[in-house]
Amino acid sequence: MAEKLVEDSKSLFEENPIYHLAESWVFLYSDSRLAEKAFYAFEELATNSSSLSDNNNPDTLSNLVISSSLNEKETYSQTLNQLQEQHPNYSFLVDMKEKGALFDSLCQDFMKNKA
Repeated sequence: MAEKLVEDSKSLFEENPIYHLAESWVFLYSDSRLAEKAFYAFEELATNSSSLSDNNNPDTLSNLVISSSLNEKETYSQTLNQLQEQHPNYSFLVDMKEKGALFDSLCQDFMKNKA
């Protein structure tokens, strides 16, 4: 449904940054071959749309973290560090920490049960 909506909107909103954001999210979730295209769209939104998109905005940074991770880009660590330094209590980071702690706990339980 989202793919059709984005495609139908293209002729009306192709120059709008919000359209490109929506298109990028559809790329990420619909076809893994399009993930790199989504990465470049997020990167362009972050760097070229300073009046519309703040390079220091936690949502923009978290989108770049996700897309750079999916595309195995070198910018992953840099962007994640920027997000951690500027917005240490951002919900995305809190969620990552909670999931990391849960994973570590499950690994410890597994090792105890294995021994």
